Amino acid sequence: MASAEILDAPIPVRLTGETYASAVRQGARRLKEELIRQTIEDADSWAKAVAAKWDEEHPGVPQRRGITEEEFNRYRERVRTEDYEWIVPSFERHLDPDPMQFDAVVLLLGQIEAKFGGDAQTSGGWTGSSSALGRINDVRGEMVHWAGEFRTNFISSFVTPLENTLPNHRELVRLAGDQMKLTRLIYMRRREAVLTLLDQAINATQAVSRNSSVDTTLKWGTIIMVAVGTVIGAFNPGVALLTAGVLLEVGGTVGQGLLPDRPEEEKLPLAAPTAAEVAINVSTALGQISSEFAEAERHASNALFTLTRAVEAERMRAGTPGTNPFTVPAPTIATATPAQIIEDLHPTG
Repeated sequence: MASAEILDAPIPVRLTGETYASAVRQGARRLKEELIRQTIEDADSWAKAVAAKWDEEHPGVPQRRGITEEEFNRYRERVRTEDYEWIVPSFERHLDPDPMQFDAVVLLLGQIEAKFGGDAQTSGGWTGSSSALGRINDVRGEMVHWAGEFRTNFISSFVTPLENTLPNHRELVRLAGDQMKLTRLIYMRRREAVLTLLDQAINATQAVSRNSSVDTTLKWGTIIMVAVGTVIGAFNPGVALLTAGVLLEVGGTVGQGLLPDRPEEEKLPLAAPTAAEVAINVSTALGQISSEFAEAERHASNALFTLTRAVEAERMRAGTPGTNPFTVPAPTIATATPAQIIEDLHPTG
């Protein structure tokens, strides 16, 4: 799984709230303006646009005669007001959700985890129990002063299983918290991918009229990069609860901007001979963001559902007292009558 440095990395300001929204809207408007300008001013882009619009208005009719000035003006107006109107709303679809929305859930899970204190170890041990939970250990000591079947049952069927169950609950909370942090990271990377695409798309559009050759360095690849793996919880005693997890391939810390980069052969080209072709490449890239992000969301959702189902299955699993990692059976004294308690339970001194 991703390191704690990655999981707990703060969300960069550029990826939050109005800062991100403004950057996307401004970048999308600038890209739209550049595409319009290059389509009209670049000779090859304009020739391609005119030919496309002629074919649209005169299907099957060869463009043999000269195009009138009125037609040229109409084509220019369509470029300015119609052809690239999809740019801004297409990028605006990636404004929500804000990864900061996960902070409240992550904080709450962290607080719950802290209440349990200590850590569950892979060996099944439990260390650093909080003073409040330490009271459970005190009860075991106090019961030494009592004798009877109720006392024996209370320790073996309730106190001992409870000591094992509480760290398991803490481990569950930790796993859930990590899943939420990983999901938040997916949203952060989606936003970074969108901003990077905007920058590269603008560069590719501006490069159209600089020379006749296509700049092959103007490529782009998403950085969501999600792979499905398995998380094994360190449950006590020796419970190997397996849950589907979301494992991210990380190449650096989000806070430093060192996000993983796609291999060169996996990147999509953005540069093209004409503005219209650049726009097609941008549309393809936006489709890749949507596709990969939807897949990442699906994995994250499945991981949480799988964790829930695994816990439910463990809770319902039949077995002897103390074998269920998340619940404990009630001691026999809980259903005993006062007379039965007085008869069986008595002080040793």
